Amino acid sequence: MTSKRISRMKQAMVQVKKTYIPFSPFQDQNGYAGLFPHCTYITTIFIDYIDHIHPILDQCISALPAHIIKWDHSFKVPKYLMKLEGAVTFTALFTLVNEYEQIQFQAFVPTKSLAHIRTGLETMIKSLENHGHPLPILGFTDNVASDYTTFLQCIPSLGKNITAVQLDEFSDLPRLTLLSNVDVRVCSTETEIQQACSLILDHVNGQELLYVGFDMEWEFSTHQFASSLQRTALIQIALPTAVYLFQVFGLKRFPSSLLVILK
Repeated sequence: MTSKRISRMKQAMVQVKKTYIPFSPFQDQNGYAGLFPHCTYITTIFIDYIDHIHPILDQCISALPAHIIKWDHSFKVPKYLMKLEGAVTFTALFTLVNEYEQIQFQAFVPTKSLAHIRTGLETMIKSLENHGHPLPILGFTDNVASDYTTFLQCIPSLGKNITAVQLDEFSDLPRLTLLSNVDVRVCSTETEIQQACSLILDHVNGQELLYVGFDMEWEFSTHQFASSLQRTALIQIALPTAVYLFQVFGLKRFPSSLLVILK
């Protein structure tokens, strides 16, 4: 071993043994004179601390009760996450809390599909049983129709002693239905719309008085700079024996026969 290499090793050992003066108390005006540790230093300490107490936090969460639960997807937090080769990795953050607003289960999910959280829900139920907690008896969500099946499969206690109730706010009024002789036709191409409009014009020309139902639908945008005037997506025309749905959003040219009807 050369003398230069030995000298470098000694220097490295000296650098390793180098000590740093700790930060002075906040009240000490003769200390660092208002200087503070860099944000990277604080971040590193915080991450190291969280990694250290991670098992303890998991144990504390698993010991929480969940007699009444509520859950939802949040789409705000994933917007601040790093993208993978320009693509968004997670689209939502799923959170489930108990009756005390304590988080019982939380996970980033690639889609809103409940298939991504089935294992987590089943594990949560096993944890409640292992800790002697009662199983959930009530759940709150803003999408009951979509979440109902999955949550009953993962948490069967939610379905015990439950009688389904079909709520009808206007039960005293007759239900509006289309007659059996009314045909609903969806037209998406220019040719289909032209042919349907020709039939409508023939029907109109044969009568002196004809009642026609008319409505339009258009794309909706919640962007702060969006204009209130959006491009028409669907035109609906209803006749006594036929209802026409014209999908005009993707057309390059407005059908001339439909223009005649509108005029």
